[in-house]
Amino acid sequence: MKPAFSLIQLFTVASLALQGAVDASVSHSKLKRSSNPESILSNSYIIELASTDSVASFSSLFTKTFSKDVTINHEFNHRLFSGLTVTINDPHAISDQGIHSAHDNLLASLFDHHHVVSVHQNSIIPRPKVASVQPLYTSGQIANGTFASMMPHALTQVDRVHKELNNTGRGVVIGIIDTGVDYMLPALGGGFGPGYKIRYGEDLAGDNYQPGGQTYPSPTPLANCPLSTNDEGHGTHVTGIIGAKTDGFTGVAPDATLGHWRVFGCGTGTAMDIVMKAMLLAHDAGCDVINMSLGQDGSWSETPVSVLASKFAEEGIFMSISAGNSGAQGAFTVGTPAAGINTTSVAAIDNTHNLVDVLSATGFSKPIIIAPGYEYLTNPNGTVVLGDNNVGSGHDACNASSIPADVKGNWALIQKGGCSYDSRVTLLQAAGSIGLIAYDTVDIPVPPSSNTHTFPVLKIGKSDGLAMVAALKAGKKVDVTFTGIPEVVPVDTGMTVSWFSSVGATYELDLRPNVAGIGGNVLSTFPRTQGGWGILSGTSMASPYVAASAGLYISSLGNTTRNVNRPSPSFILEQLQNSAYKVPSVNGQANLDTTIRQGAGLVQVYDSITRKVHISPGQISFNDTASGNNIQTITITNNGPTTVAYTISNNASLSVSPYDFAQSGYAFTEPINYTSDAATLRITPNNVKVPAGGSVQVQVSVIPPATDPKLHIMYGGYVQLKSSAPDVIDMSLPYFGVAGLERDLPIFDVNYPYLSNDSSGNSHLPTNTTISFPKKGSNLYMVTRFVTATQLVRYELLDGTTSLVLGNFLNDGIQIIRNYLDAGLQYYAQAWDGTYITPTNATWGPPPAGTYRLKVSALKVFGNPNLPTDFETWTSGLIQLN
Repeated sequence: MKPAFSLIQLFTVASLALQGAVDASVSHSKLKRSSNPESILSNSYIIELASTDSVASFSSLFTKTFSKDVTINHEFNHRLFSGLTVTINDPHAISDQGIHSAHDNLLASLFDHHHVVSVHQNSIIPRPKVASVQPLYTSGQIANGTFASMMPHALTQVDRVHKELNNTGRGVVIGIIDTGVDYMLPALGGGFGPGYKIRYGEDLAGDNYQPGGQTYPSPTPLANCPLSTNDEGHGTHVTGIIGAKTDGFTGVAPDATLGHWRVFGCGTGTAMDIVMKAMLLAHDAGCDVINMSLGQDGSWSETPVSVLASKFAEEGIFMSISAGNSGAQGAFTVGTPAAGINTTSVAAIDNTHNLVDVLSATGFSKPIIIAPGYEYLTNPNGTVVLGDNNVGSGHDACNASSIPADVKGNWALIQKGGCSYDSRVTLLQAAGSIGLIAYDTVDIPVPPSSNTHTFPVLKIGKSDGLAMVAALKAGKKVDVTFTGIPEVVPVDTGMTVSWFSSVGATYELDLRPNVAGIGGNVLSTFPRTQGGWGILSGTSMASPYVAASAGLYISSLGNTTRNVNRPSPSFILEQLQNSAYKVPSVNGQANLDTTIRQGAGLVQVYDSITRKVHISPGQISFNDTASGNNIQTITITNNGPTTVAYTISNNASLSVSPYDFAQSGYAFTEPINYTSDAATLRITPNNVKVPAGGSVQVQVSVIPPATDPKLHIMYGGYVQLKSSAPDVIDMSLPYFGVAGLERDLPIFDVNYPYLSNDSSGNSHLPTNTTISFPKKGSNLYMVTRFVTATQLVRYELLDGTTSLVLGNFLNDGIQIIRNYLDAGLQYYAQAWDGTYITPTNATWGPPPAGTYRLKVSALKVFGNPNLPTDFETWTSGLIQLN
């Protein structure tokens, strides 16, 4: 049942995302607008041309047409992508509000050119953000045996590949598109170019590059960002996971040849066209595998980067792409290009151990784990005192009057919560304290969100904190000592899906992620300016693990050439999927985590290389109840010398209940909720014998769980192949489907869309009275919130009397992503200046004086854009235009 309110109204409207005035409003059938309006690079376009022969002439035509008002950013003369990217520098606004441009008609006429295949808005790909950054270390800080304890290779059988198969990736070229790399680190070869581990690559961005701005290219991809930029050493860390090699530490494919193309500066992001250029360079360098630990929101497979990645896969390149770190935002959060067809979308699994900073405290027999707010401060040894007269009040040290005088010269101990750490720091510094220790609500502390870089702020676990409070209240003295030597500790969530890992499926209901790698608590290389070693968590770490695992598989084939005598990337992925280890949702419980979180599971590389039996496809998407995909066929092929026999069964995983109707209607729950509702599989035959060199086909049909179809339960599990022979490896493949009709899902949230006369969306203009358009120089704002993604949104101007469609009052929206509950993407507000455009007249202008209505139509899931009944619509009240 729908609630009488929209959940989003419980949040501030100050975070409204403004979509309307970010780009010139050129309208054209070939123009594909960005699915995420916040990512648009204003007046910048990626233009795909029919052939390489037309690039130079079309570039010249653009320059002649726009003269000084255009910048040709890049020209692509490649058989996989021909075209150019341009930025219109001077939009010459001609409307009073500056929304439309005198260049719109010229752009439309150029897009009409017969050489133009398609046009996309250029957009920002944000700088990769990891889920957590832990303290950074030098080699001298890491005790003997630490590397071995932190290496996850025993969890993935990579250790067996190295030792038993003597396979370390030699002969394979792995490309990395990322933030740059400190190749001077000894573990990464100590140099760049021929004769070094990192042989290929370049810097396409430069330290000072900002998306849409000037690039500062360099022939080497050296990462050289100062600490003041908050650079996380992302690219160096990713590179180390793949190929680092030093005493005690070994990457997944330490003898592979690497290429690194830097596409980010020291700022916030990069542009899509720069990533595409890097991809083409990596292709031409001969990469067998390319890792892309980057992406954008939106689980569509048709973005330019996704399409290019799919073309690379067709060319024989294994494309490993991080699924994203948006798992806390619920289902359908796998990003792009991870949603690309035939690419490999990678989920993250937590390592079983973590490297943590500790302190020693008098009266405590074991070191206490600490989580610092800023990694680069030195913590002074000292005495701990209570930091509030009533510690545990819920607002400790939030007021100067509650802070005891004896914090002067001592560490102040408090309970977290009640006010910001930075406000506490101000008060404690004024009182003369030397540092703040806050105890968490959980036993493994989470780093505090403090912006101070001059005053130590630490967190300890709940149990340790309460024990320390009890000791101090009993009159005992507690001194703390910081050795600076981290310790290895076991992790309760080891071998489960990381909390941050994005959740599938794609908007087209393809199963994503495909497979998982180790991505939580990963120790790897860091730039020398940051100590050389550090721990990051993210699908950014899992993706290079899988990329290098694919590299080991390719190396095991011997001297092969991509797309000639080597199995396809799809086959290699299937090999990894068939042998993957399925993880539980919680350790100690029998329930398998849903396939839309872990895909096939954690890669088991030794089994993937040595196993002689293959299942294709490697995964099944049954789609929704109405799709007609409820019967699938799998083929089991035996490439071994003897007959193998399997019993085939359904190994159901947990399902996902994506909505909480009582709280938020059809707004997705964030994070997901599990349910035990399971599908039934009919498998024919369910016992098979596959002769040597032969194949057997098996039919798998699904009966979705008998739940209310309005719940749209996202079910899943594994088709399990089990052998009674001890020397035959068991196999499985994941499946997924939706128990319900996705076409029935609402696109708009309750009480949306609506018109507002202020840019913050605070006012809701009524639909039952006539609205006079604001005075000259003002706008109305079209406010929308999408609870379900949609392929197409039409914004039409209607005659107020006849309701006939006269044209568009805003440009159509293409492949719109669903909104979230977090600030920035709660909903959209688009400015409307009272103009419109018709299919026969490409010029934006005001309609004649009269009354009109605005109509917003969103295509339902799997809807036909040619059928009016396949759209969800909203129509405004009458609007008087003078």
